[in-house]
Amino acid sequence: MKKFISNNKFKEINTILKLLGNLFKFLNRKNKINFFKILLLISFCGLSEIISIGSIIPFLNGLIDAKNIRYSNFLNLQLFDSISQSQLVILFGITFIFISFLNAFLRILNIKKSSEFNCKITSKLNETIYKKIINSPYINLVKMNSSSIINNINVDVPRVSLIITNIFQLFTSIIICLLIIIGLIIFNWKITVYSILFFCFFYTLINNFVSKKVKLNGKKIASNNKKQIKFVQESFGSVREIKLNSFQNKNQKSFHEIEYPLRKLQTENIFMIQSPRYLLESFTLTLIIVLTLILTFSSPTNSAPITLLSVFALASQKLLPLFQQVFSSFSIIIANQEHLKNAIELLKIKNYDDSKIEDKSPINFEESFELRDVFFKYSNDSKYILKNISLKIFKGEKIGLIGKTGVGKSTLINIIIGLFNPRKGGFYLDNKKFRNEHNSIEYRNWQSLISYVPQNIYLSDETFLQNISFTNKTEDINITEVEEAAKKANILDFILESPDGFNTKLGERGISLSGGQRQRVGLARAFYKNPEILVLDEATSALDSKTESKVMKTIYNQKNEITMIIIAHRTSTLKNCDRVLELTENGLIEVEKENL
Repeated sequence: MKKFISNNKFKEINTILKLLGNLFKFLNRKNKINFFKILLLISFCGLSEIISIGSIIPFLNGLIDAKNIRYSNFLNLQLFDSISQSQLVILFGITFIFISFLNAFLRILNIKKSSEFNCKITSKLNETIYKKIINSPYINLVKMNSSSIINNINVDVPRVSLIITNIFQLFTSIIICLLIIIGLIIFNWKITVYSILFFCFFYTLINNFVSKKVKLNGKKIASNNKKQIKFVQESFGSVREIKLNSFQNKNQKSFHEIEYPLRKLQTENIFMIQSPRYLLESFTLTLIIVLTLILTFSSPTNSAPITLLSVFALASQKLLPLFQQVFSSFSIIIANQEHLKNAIELLKIKNYDDSKIEDKSPINFEESFELRDVFFKYSNDSKYILKNISLKIFKGEKIGLIGKTGVGKSTLINIIIGLFNPRKGGFYLDNKKFRNEHNSIEYRNWQSLISYVPQNIYLSDETFLQNISFTNKTEDINITEVEEAAKKANILDFILESPDGFNTKLGERGISLSGGQRQRVGLARAFYKNPEILVLDEATSALDSKTESKVMKTIYNQKNEITMIIIAHRTSTLKNCDRVLELTENGLIEVEKENL
């Protein structure tokens, strides 16, 4: 047997057990208790199976030779003297039926409890992964690939759910198999041992051939799933270019090159996992027929072999699906271990849950905020993008920011609004320094004062109302304030002229709107928040001059308490700023407005 089970097989099993151990650590105390309760229920299922097999023996003895039913080896006592032989046979038959239904009830209960457990764990796993990703520092998020994240949530975690389902099926099958085998050994150890050796030899041989291929296919499937999501996402993101360049056929061919191998690999795995069962059924049936002939011709007058074969036939009927379930469950776990690895890696992401922050009281912005001697780079081995930057902005000031493309203007803004933390130097509010750590109380409260409008506005496939208020809960939306925000952004008339007014859906990423209209919805969203600090990062670049002039006039006419930082390539946009600063490789330089 050792020859058939290689060291690689033991390493593979050890790897899977370690991965499952890491997954088990993720469970809370209540879920761990529920897990062991299900294992206990599985044990009861196994006991009921062996009792159901045992309960048929006196019934069969009674049918074959009613006279010996009271004195059979199985029941070596005189029972129910007052009951006739035929009534006793009926009683044993009813007992067998009752135990069979009890067994069915326990198996159904096991499926229900296992499924409920799987549902809770998978849902919690997905929520935890999403929560860890969405609460990660912004600098980490910008390095992540969105298609990989979608793959993790939509593919990896459901595959983990499949693994959990098969773990329970594996435990159920192994425990029930062991208990049935113990019962059969007590009944007739020789035939049981030979049969088990045959089954083990068959499945070990098949498993050695199948598992390597299934595991390799599993890795390729995980890789192709990720590629497919990435390809589809990029295709719809560049659909305009695809159509303009007539690349539909080319893209369709590329999609086929990912899709067909993916389905082929899945089909191969299904075939390899399910096919051994039918071979084994044929071998088992042959074995039973051979044993029947041998026992019948060796003892033609003895009825015991018939009972013996009947018991083993019933046991085989129960064991064969269980052996196949052990094999298929183990193979499915092997095939999907790559998905489990991906999910566990995500669970190892540091938890930055800001809901644990206790102090969320409003922060006071009385006088100024300031950057002092700030240095910033994206990673330890990269170059500094910002060096020795110092900037002080007073409350109510309107600051223009210009600079060459790639010099770090957006990076500077991300530091000011608390999305990036300085590598050196610090951020001060009213001369009080903030801690340089993600999700600190100071930064979270500071961000509550800020509205940020980027050049590329994200719009969901929802209504104007939901996009401006940035919420799907209509009960939380102040309609009057939404209308006022839309008016300030010079888009109210357009919304009211739309088919359903504020309830008009915008399509995915606002596809039904022009670039300028999307930017004005973004501006309306910023105004709706009623911020103390308004940051515009090329927020009017898609507007025509006339519309931009109207919007900027509205922005500059905001109450004096609002502090503004405006990044723009059109220098005319910045003429009403109190100060205009140029970011260069050597730092910030104040520019005379007359020179714009």
